Amino acid sequence: MILSYEGTVQPVVTSLTGPDRIVVDVPKSDFASDFGQNLVVNGTTAKSGVYPVAGHPVLTQVRYSLFQSNPNALRFVLDLSSAYGYEVQNDASAGELKIKLSADAVPPVNEVPQNKVYTVVLDAGHGGSDSGAIGVSGKYEKNFNLAVILKVQALLATDARIKIVMTRSADTFPSLSDRYNLANSVKADLFLSVHANSNTKNTVSGTEVYYTRAESVAFANVVKQYATPATGLADRGVIQKSLAVTRETKMPAVLFEAGYLSNATEEKKLFTEDFQNRTAAGLAAAVKAYLNLA
Repeated sequence: MILSYEGTVQPVVTSLTGPDRIVVDVPKSDFASDFGQNLVVNGTTAKSGVYPVAGHPVLTQVRYSLFQSNPNALRFVLDLSSAYGYEVQNDASAGELKIKLSADAVPPVNEVPQNKVYTVVLDAGHGGSDSGAIGVSGKYEKNFNLAVILKVQALLATDARIKIVMTRSADTFPSLSDRYNLANSVKADLFLSVHANSNTKNTVSGTEVYYTRAESVAFANVVKQYATPATGLADRGVIQKSLAVTRETKMPAVLFEAGYLSNATEEKKLFTEDFQNRTAAGLAAAVKAYLNLA
């Protein structure tokens, strides 16, 4: 992989397993204004997404995104089918950063800060006087949202590299602006909101992952990869939509719709301990995988 740049860059390159991948973080950087014009993702051009690779013995795809804002930082992930050697060449005179994959190469020692702590805001949708969706048997969405987010909190709290901030931890109702203003004020690295869905057609079912801004696409895809299969429900995909908490936040932000309370079969599943535990585990795994803490 060759990245062309202007100015100076100090990349941090990390090799990770489970799954095997090489992560290239480029602090204080941004995409060129014309980046992505010739890259097509799901039929449209995009500045965040996945670039498929064919014909390489181990490299399957390259994921790219605006990983962080204020200041901006780019992330490139080389997904591998198996562990592989690599070397990093940063030619400042040519303005080129090269990640060369080679079975014989010895990866450099990663210079990852050992004391880095990531701030993750966990948001249980609705609450208090706002019940959210009401299931076919009368169960409240707000209770499901809180139950799952508290389980996610408990799972992530065991990792000292993660600082958790909750928008609510009881049956209270912070406004939408309270939620995104809190995330922005603590300069969070990630924002994750949990909800359950509803539809007038009681046959609609499945899990959806929502995002608004381009810098959230990569996180949304990771949530789909880890959390959606954990639910065991139909995968309704990653959807771009203008939602306040994913639009007004300054960090990668995703709203996860775990299933449909308007569907009698799904409502029963959503309020079981087994479903909530599996969903929380998938969401926690997605957060750690995106932050390269897996």
